[in-house]
Amino acid sequence: LSVFNGTSKLSDISVADFRHFATAGDGLFGSIGAVLSLYGFWQRQYAMPAEVGLMSWMLPLILLLLSAAGAWYLYKKYGKIAVYPFALLPIVVILASGFGSPLTLPFTSVMIRLVPGYTGLRDTAKLVGVIAAIYAFYLPYGLAVLQRELKKAWQILGNRRMVAGGFLVVY
Repeated sequence: LSVFNGTSKLSDISVADFRHFATAGDGLFGSIGAVLSLYGFWQRQYAMPAEVGLMSWMLPLILLLLSAAGAWYLYKKYGKIAVYPFALLPIVVILASGFGSPLTLPFTSVMIRLVPGYTGLRDTAKLVGVIAAIYAFYLPYGLAVLQRELKKAWQILGNRRMVAGGFLVVY
């Protein structure tokens, strides 16, 4: 930042300067994938999963699918009031990604101009906490749905094996 060399003033700080503090991301999904995986706010203090050879796309996909299944279950059981927190997820992801993604950069730039005090910085860790809370609420229901569906599939598969086995005995 040119502000720290003594020749400038704080009014010279622009959106371009804030990009130096963008949320970290991997090469595949960028900062949005990092935020959904709950590791985007670490910057480069720790190795990113993609850098150590892990399939970084799997974690956010699994978390999102199970959370969505839990939200769907709660929606069917309690109505739309049960999915309001899940509906916040896209907004929180956009705010948490900030300058880290070309998809969220225009929104972040507009927010900086319109919302007093909003910088798009240092908010990622707080917002990732909101994402973690959303996951914590919906994941158990999603896992229960997965368990129920797998149990049904196992029973259907078991019945088909019995029918097939009985058919062979009769034949």
